Amino acid sequence: GEVVPVDGIISTGMALIDQQALTGEANPLEKHPGDKAMAATIVLSGRIGIVAKYSGEDSSVNQLNKLLHQTEDYKTQLQLKGEAWSNRMVYPVLAVSALTIPFAGTASAVALLFSVPMNTVRSKLSMQTLVHMRRTNEQGAFIKDGRVLEELLRIDTILFDKTGTLTQTRPDVAAIIPCADYDEDTLLLYAAAAEQRLDHPIAQAIVDKARQQQLDLPPVTQSKYDLGLGVAVTIDGHKVLVGSQRFIQQQTEAPSLPEIIQTAMKKAAGHSFVLIAIDNKIQGVLELYPHLRPEVPALIKSLKKRGFKQLSIVSGDQQTPTQRLADTLKMDSVYAEVQPQD
Repeated sequence: GEVVPVDGIISTGMALIDQQALTGEANPLEKHPGDKAMAATIVLSGRIGIVAKYSGEDSSVNQLNKLLHQTEDYKTQLQLKGEAWSNRMVYPVLAVSALTIPFAGTASAVALLFSVPMNTVRSKLSMQTLVHMRRTNEQGAFIKDGRVLEELLRIDTILFDKTGTLTQTRPDVAAIIPCADYDEDTLLLYAAAAEQRLDHPIAQAIVDKARQQQLDLPPVTQSKYDLGLGVAVTIDGHKVLVGSQRFIQQQTEAPSLPEIIQTAMKKAAGHSFVLIAIDNKIQGVLELYPHLRPEVPALIKSLKKRGFKQLSIVSGDQQTPTQRLADTLKMDSVYAEVQPQD
């Protein structure tokens, strides 16, 4: 539950770390000695020692905040041109106003001074940008600053974030793979019963799948949750373990996974896998994958028809699942495992 206070390199220990605040990825990552740790990420379980590299204003989260706040002071080219024109008019207007005094009096000179629309140009151009940004916001599109409106006609490349933009934050159960004594429905039933009280995206996906299959979840006793790794419960007198590969192998003392599970993991590298053991024997695995937002394929097709030359995915997720999504959507390129500062 503690927040990592600095950017650095893990020197000792192991931990499961939630990096969603920086990368947007819902699934936490196991971190070992030699791996990077970033400020503002959360240690879900485990204990680590970190050799600090950057802290305070130099940390990645503070650099990111600086980058985001820079755009508050940006102005559109139209605003800058209007201000430049207004500035060039100052001395000529002052001169004309001064020359008017002997002929028309001070009042007329002051009236002439304030009749020139220099301030109007400045305010109208800013107001125009604000109105356009408000209109687009009402249509469900958020524009960071007004320069985008000017540059839009010249843009030929679009970079998409993955999680939460192209895919939904919560994954779906793609496959249930039994390997011993229980069928798919029973494995899903036990897994959902064990996970039903947990508020994690993967747990919610498993419970939703069981509800879709209209399975009645049995009561659970003696529940023990190892944060971020797995859960151990008792169901109908059976000891049920649901969790990560490391958690299941530690609890069951299994030296290796069944071959059918190893094959599935190699074939779908990058997907999330939740193992199920019953009475200290590995019985199967649930394969989960990110769910594509339903409007995305039509959007990508529409953008290509409009002549955009390059559509790419930029993600903090691993290379394999990001590449797989890009292939599905026929994207032009992929940038995976990208940190916010990159």
